[in-house]
Amino acid sequence: TNDLVIQYIEIDKNKFIQTNTSIIIALSRKYIQTIKSFCDRNNLKLKFIDNIHFASERALSAMNPVSEKGLVFSTFLSGRNLSVLFTFQGKPLCFKLLPFNDASSIVKFLKTELDSNQYPAINRDLVESSFICGEELSPSFINTLRDKLDIPFINFNPFSKIKPNPALFQNRYFSEKFNSFSAAAGIALRIG
Repeated sequence: TNDLVIQYIEIDKNKFIQTNTSIIIALSRKYIQTIKSFCDRNNLKLKFIDNIHFASERALSAMNPVSEKGLVFSTFLSGRNLSVLFTFQGKPLCFKLLPFNDASSIVKFLKTELDSNQYPAINRDLVESSFICGEELSPSFINTLRDKLDIPFINFNPFSKIKPNPALFQNRYFSEKFNSFSAAAGIALRIG
């Protein structure tokens, strides 16, 4: 374990989980050293390293009050990894990461998580809101997930509450790929 840096999130017993538990996320120190070396070479100061989904969740909680109420299901897609997170009143309940090779497995994985009996009290019918964010999410992909899972995913836009320079509206990353910046917005809110 000396080769790993651990993030530990305690989860108290609640109406969904019957015992105290935790979420543990680990990162190899070699990756942190690589990031630190990059920062040093470029005169940058490394302050935070965070899990991409938890950083996005931080932005979501800060910008969307519905995410602080009730049971929330969020999904984050990054490269060949999909993560799901259930939160209750803004606090994590359970988190899972699935590496995948084929995008067709995403629907099956999400369906399994929504219908899982690992935590029987977490039921898709109790989910009050569902969010999706991540990299390269197309509207057609999100609509496919909505249709196949019967979940009204909200495509989280971390820029929805800011008033940008009007020139930004011409930038396709701002107007079409906004969900790719949810983790960066979460980290910015953490240090801002």
